[in-house]
Amino acid sequence: MTQEPARLPLPNAELDRLSALAMAAGKDFNDELTLILNRAAISLDLIGPDHPAAPDLVELQGSVIRCAEITRCLMLLTLRARDSMHYATLQ
Repeated sequence: MTQEPARLPLPNAELDRLSALAMAAGKDFNDELTLILNRAAISLDLIGPDHPAAPDLVELQGSVIRCAEITRCLMLLTLRARDSMHYATLQ
């Protein structure tokens, strides 16, 4: 069995780049979720609540909202992790 090499902490510049990349990806993902949510709402308005597809669109809207909340939490986690790493290196 081979041992994994010891992992060194990321330098602050690398950590900043990684967190910036994660934040940009989260924002892009949220933009796509917003687009899906808006199109589902427009579709629901066009077909009306009595259409057989209406419950599926309502379910889609709920799923998109949950995904957006998860993305928001991951972005906050990224910010907190970055800030705590900066704080740890200052001490």
